[in-house]
Amino acid sequence: MAITIYESPNCSGCRLTKVVLNRESIPYQTVDLSTDLDAYRAVKALGHKQAPVVGVTYPDGTEEHWGGLRPDKLNTYITAVKGAQAA
Repeated sequence: MAITIYESPNCSGCRLTKVVLNRESIPYQTVDLSTDLDAYRAVKALGHKQAPVVGVTYPDGTEEHWGGLRPDKLNTYITAVKGAQAA
């Protein structure tokens, strides 16, 4: 299970995404799109135009990514992680 937040400076959606994950004690890693040109190019190639871009790997191994603050997607991921931890 993994989650990566591709963020940019002064991004309120990025901060709120991290607040939600911190509240649920879900570990994540961040990549600063303003300093990592390769990461910037990669998320642009995926078609994303706004930060944050969030990439997740679910407990069953499936992967997903989305752009912007998406509480619905975060809750789905958090539920899956908590369920895997309880098993």
